Amino acid sequence: MAYKKSNPGLVCRYIANQRDNPTKRLKVILQYQSATQVSKLDRTYLPILSELFDDKDEADRQRRINEFRDIVGSIVVLESPLSISSLASLFQISREDIRCRLDSLHSVLSIPDSEDFPVRLLHLSFRDFLVDPQKKKGKSPFWVDKRETYEKLADKCLELLSSPVGLWQNMCKLLNPGTLRSEIDEQTIAMCLSPELQYACRYWAHHLEQSGRHIHDKDSIYLFLQKYFLYWLEAMSLIGEAYKCIHMIRRLQVLTESNMSAVSSFLHDAEQFTLRFRSILEDAPLQANMISKEEKNWDACRSTLEGHSSKVRAVAFSPDGQLVASALYDSTVQLWEIATGSCRSTLEGHSGDVWAVAFSLDSQLVASASYNSTVWLWETATGSCCSMLEGHSSGVSAVAFSLDSQLVASASYDRTVQLWETATALAAARLKAIPVMSTQ
Repeated sequence: MAYKKSNPGLVCRYIANQRDNPTKRLKVILQYQSATQVSKLDRTYLPILSELFDDKDEADRQRRINEFRDIVGSIVVLESPLSISSLASLFQISREDIRCRLDSLHSVLSIPDSEDFPVRLLHLSFRDFLVDPQKKKGKSPFWVDKRETYEKLADKCLELLSSPVGLWQNMCKLLNPGTLRSEIDEQTIAMCLSPELQYACRYWAHHLEQSGRHIHDKDSIYLFLQKYFLYWLEAMSLIGEAYKCIHMIRRLQVLTESNMSAVSSFLHDAEQFTLRFRSILEDAPLQANMISKEEKNWDACRSTLEGHSSKVRAVAFSPDGQLVASALYDSTVQLWEIATGSCRSTLEGHSGDVWAVAFSLDSQLVASASYNSTVWLWETATGSCCSMLEGHSSGVSAVAFSLDSQLVASASYDRTVQLWETATALAAARLKAIPVMSTQ
């Protein structure tokens, strides 16, 4: 049957809609099913959407089209769904206007009775239908320009963040500037940072990046950063996502057109600040402003990797420049991301102090040498142990990979060096010094 070419669930919801005659709607569906020049998605969604713009007055029709693109277009490209209440606040449109625009779209959108519950897509194909570039060529009224919509969303996010109900210092009205994030009640955060405000904090930079828009000196984005950057860090800490800030700052750096610009310099300092005080910003939301007032001069320290539970015995860089490994006296190895200063994984398994670490040339493996006479090989991507090299009779003090990463050399207090095949974990050779005889 031609009827099966469409999504049956969507079609049934459309026909069963009590706002119109089901028989009339079925006829519309069958007309589109018999058309040969339309795609499967067109057969599904054109019957549902065509009745939205049947106004005889051209001015009313164009107004409805613009509202559809602004509201529905934004809904389909949002990174996470928002409620009617949040959409109204973000777009500065009345709830009634939004509900009226969505009222005839129950067959493609999940629209809760409560205005505080998120509006969701019933099927991702609806998004594909609206953003299809072919719709632009055909001058379809339903076509949603993703780039333009992302730019509008970025603007709306920044407008909200810089509004009187947006970002400001000490948003949760904490009494102690040293209050830890873990000490703040989640309900307090939810009351002080609305869902739309949290959304704007999380995704404004992403929407800006997706729009392809550049950042210039003295434009609205640069002015926002100058005034609200520290408040944004505080808000991101409150919602538990301060660790994402460094990635977002780097996305913004790509959008600057000149490394010599004032905004580029600002973002460079913002990156250094966020890296340097990452752990403090994550743990104590109000400290961003406190630190910025105290720190007047930057030294050579880019970031501090905090979180070790014991003394650090050795460190090593991965050849690809992505990771740092630290060897600890508590029998563990920690892998750190250089870009963010965050701990990627803790490698546990040794039963003695870890004395040395080394990366393979391709940065896929890390070897750790331990006081318990063993060498362990770990996969950097997963943090899992792929083999344990046993054979020394005393603690292993040093370890190194060959340039082709096929062998691992380990030096031990048992006065030997052993060579191991990384593929098989078998000892390839045992090197022991031969005593030199005295000639006297």
